[in-house]
Amino acid sequence: MEGGTIGDLQQLTRRRLGGDLSCATRDWSLEAELIDVSYDDDTPGISEDKRFYYGTLGYQATERLLLYGSYWVTTGHGVEQIVAQQVSSVQQRVEVPTMGVSYQLRESIMLKAQYAPVNIDLEVPSMGLAETIEFRHLSTAISVVF
Repeated sequence: MEGGTIGDLQQLTRRRLGGDLSCATRDWSLEAELIDVSYDDDTPGISEDKRFYYGTLGYQATERLLLYGSYWVTTGHGVEQIVAQQVSSVQQRVEVPTMGVSYQLRESIMLKAQYAPVNIDLEVPSMGLAETIEFRHLSTAISVVF
């Protein structure tokens, strides 16, 4: 991408760096992960870089009941074609804290429920545009192992 125009993004060198952690002791478990993606791009003010990370803390309350909380974030920058191949930087951030429960009804049947308030921030700084989207997500599931 040269001179603030959209080029072929597939020609850019992409680097992915990540790491994860998983540990358990007694009734507690902890999992975390980080993934960072960056591109070699010399265009000022334009970036396609992205980052994702999460952490989950679980507590085995009984032999069959698992309680957990989690927090994950995705951040990124993107480009949006405006007019005549001119570009604008788009910044985004998604944050999702969650609370969940899993209950083993039988050896092969798990009942699950999770609640997550979702927050999405979008911004186009060069145009002075910003928007926040918030919603709540409740999910339930039954997992069956054959």
